[in-house]
Amino acid sequence: RSKTHFLAAASHDLTQPLGASKLYMSALLEDLTTVGDDEKQKLAKNALSALTTAESLLKSLLDISKLDSGSLKPDITRFPLLQIFKAIDNEFSVLAAEKGLKLHVIHTRLGTRSDAALLRSVLQNFVSNAIRYTRHGRVVIGCRRQGENIRIEVHDTGIGIPQDKSSMIFQEFQQLNENSEGAGLGLAICQRMAHLLGHEIMMQSSPGHGSCFSIVVPRCKAELVKAETHEIQSYHRQWLKGIEILCVDDDRDILKATHTLLERWGGHITCLQDANHFNDIIDNHESYDVILMDYRLNDGHRGIDLLKRYHEQNNDFLGVIVTAEQDRQIERDALAMGLKYLAKPVEPAKLRATLQAAFMDRKMAAEAAP
Repeated sequence: RSKTHFLAAASHDLTQPLGASKLYMSALLEDLTTVGDDEKQKLAKNALSALTTAESLLKSLLDISKLDSGSLKPDITRFPLLQIFKAIDNEFSVLAAEKGLKLHVIHTRLGTRSDAALLRSVLQNFVSNAIRYTRHGRVVIGCRRQGENIRIEVHDTGIGIPQDKSSMIFQEFQQLNENSEGAGLGLAICQRMAHLLGHEIMMQSSPGHGSCFSIVVPRCKAELVKAETHEIQSYHRQWLKGIEILCVDDDRDILKATHTLLERWGGHITCLQDANHFNDIIDNHESYDVILMDYRLNDGHRGIDLLKRYHEQNNDFLGVIVTAEQDRQIERDALAMGLKYLAKPVEPAKLRATLQAAFMDRKMAAEAAP
């Protein structure tokens, strides 16, 4: 337990500067893309990749520690698979597009009984790997009935995996080759999570012809959600032009980095570090289109409570809870309030996808209103 608590605290403290660094590097990369300096773009991309690898390793170490200590307890519920599929579509469609790939999410009305967060984590890893090791073509996620079960599959048109390495890739710190990205922990964690949930993971692959990773889950009835996902708007440099955005976080570096990135996307940004100034905004009836709110501020206030108070006088805004805390209840509470949720360190592409998808949802809802 002590080791797990230490790793959780260390991960939080270390991911904060990593997250800020990634936001700054993304802003720099966009500037270099505009001026067309290929050599400096390459250096910036390599630096961003290194930061992403370090961040992924920290998260993986924390997950492994939780699994080893037995502190990771599944929260088993019934839910429609579409809610996970929509989340993955929003998270990875921009990343795939940036590599020239098409992410195709096949809608389903099937439901399952599992831990939604852990199952999503497994599928996120499958899709992330598929995008990472696919140079051309597409990545497809869908599912099919298998007796009383469902087999959720992630197909890619990537480099494939040799037969003699098919079992090795699920072992800790094992990679396909010395040039592979990451630390070789992702699939090992997926295997452990699947075992914890009582699910089976399978893999089929042919070198040069792509791979299919799948997980078998029980099939059951679950409340259906609206079976549609919205395609993310194509990115352009000033896509936030005219949008008033408020960022609240007690970490000065995170605020500066977020301000830098959002400003380059065209937004008008205001930053605050404490609840007192935010309460002044409420008292003065100041209005914002988007509020990015840290979940827990150093002065003891919870961001979700502050947004609840703001909502009482203004419900026409997009609220996003941002947190580094490893607590799934925070995400459930945020979604129940109609807020969006982002885990720290925030991926620039995921931030963009979350905001764009939310704007499109609001636009379609407004057009559908009488």
